[in-house]
Amino acid sequence: MIAKPKVLLVEDEQRQRDLFCLNFSDHYSVTAVDRGEAGLERLSAEPFHAVVLDMRMPGMDGMTFIERAKGLGVTTPILVTTAFASVDSAVEAMKLGAYDYLTKPFQLDAMEQLLQRAVTRARLEEENKNLRAQLAERYDEHNLWGNHPAFRHVVDRALQVAETHVPVLIQGESGTGKELIARLIHARSPRAAGSFVTLNCAAIPDDLLESELFGYEKGAFTGAIRPKPGKFEAADGGTLLLDEIGDLKPSLQGKLLRVLEEHEVTRLGSTQPRRVDVRIVAASNQPLAQHVAEKLFRQDLYFRLNVVALHLPPLRERLEDLPLLIEHFLMKHGRGDAWQVDEAALAALRASSYPGNVRELENAIQSAMVFAKDHRIRLGDLPSPFQSTPVGIAVPAIPRTNAELKTARRRLAAAAVRELETAFLKQALADAGGNVSEAARRTGTPRRQLYRLIERYRP
Repeated sequence: MIAKPKVLLVEDEQRQRDLFCLNFSDHYSVTAVDRGEAGLERLSAEPFHAVVLDMRMPGMDGMTFIERAKGLGVTTPILVTTAFASVDSAVEAMKLGAYDYLTKPFQLDAMEQLLQRAVTRARLEEENKNLRAQLAERYDEHNLWGNHPAFRHVVDRALQVAETHVPVLIQGESGTGKELIARLIHARSPRAAGSFVTLNCAAIPDDLLESELFGYEKGAFTGAIRPKPGKFEAADGGTLLLDEIGDLKPSLQGKLLRVLEEHEVTRLGSTQPRRVDVRIVAASNQPLAQHVAEKLFRQDLYFRLNVVALHLPPLRERLEDLPLLIEHFLMKHGRGDAWQVDEAALAALRASSYPGNVRELENAIQSAMVFAKDHRIRLGDLPSPFQSTPVGIAVPAIPRTNAELKTARRRLAAAAVRELETAFLKQALADAGGNVSEAARRTGTPRRQLYRLIERYRP
């Protein structure tokens, strides 16, 4: 059962308090007080979704109440009620931070509508506050799964630059965690309440990338049946991650530079620029400085993006973080169950060179969890590239008769098929991060067939 929204009524007239409680107590939990001082005490002691405040009261008046409430950091919407002759004071109250006002005697329907709007706003603010707290906790520097000095150096610098608004360029091999660091910068920045928007410059065709970045107006091109804001507008007030920035074509590099310099975007099909306040974080797995030297990337754009540079080390250079990362991925994908990795599997995981870095490790763990029995990952559960020695096919004794030869052939064929299908299945699941539907899509295999293979070869 959903609890009633809580409303604080600050009203000095007994009759008005009684009428309010009579009309609104069915849908709201109303706390009524007769003085501003008492209202502030209750507001400081417990949360409310809305305050209904009489502007003219003996002792502390409504204006003073609002000033003191705001001074205490109260964000609860305050609805003021006032006589018609005092509308000017209600307007002044709104300038101080009141949510809205009604003149006395007010219509019950009008008050109900204002209360609903105020409660909705309060609940949204509460949800946003909780989400921001969760985001800050999720991207706390102690939850980034790495203690290697080179990795901690990147985290420390990211936390320092997060407090500013300057552009950041994050470089490192694919799968090293560039987006994770970008999200940390956003979550720990003054823009944390705004949107974090990502755009992979390598994943979108060149002819669509401009409209994705800057948006378009209706009729700008065939198929533009309605206007659409671009990523810059979506990230207004927040952070825009431009992933794989090195793949941005030269013509768009110039337009991006202009946006960074002028803080304005113009949608395709429009001549009206729009102001945007966006923090840019760019990421690349390519050596941008070399691209600049080879005239593949604009030098002026490179300098504009490279105000602060962060370089993430590959996983092979910080293998001491492996146990921490494995533990994190087991908890992340284990649905609350306790998982273990036996010594042979752990040795195989340590022996890998990880060309796909942290992403490859996570995919391997997810894939192994599909095949593991009793929540214990063994060597045979890992994708084939992680298995230090191939399973191989046992050669039977030399057959003595034609019948034995035929039997041996059938057994060898079955063993070869089993090994081939197991290797195919493990690799498909590893590439898809353990997602069966995605593995089916990538390999062109019916999903039911993959499930049958999983059941057939599960230990």
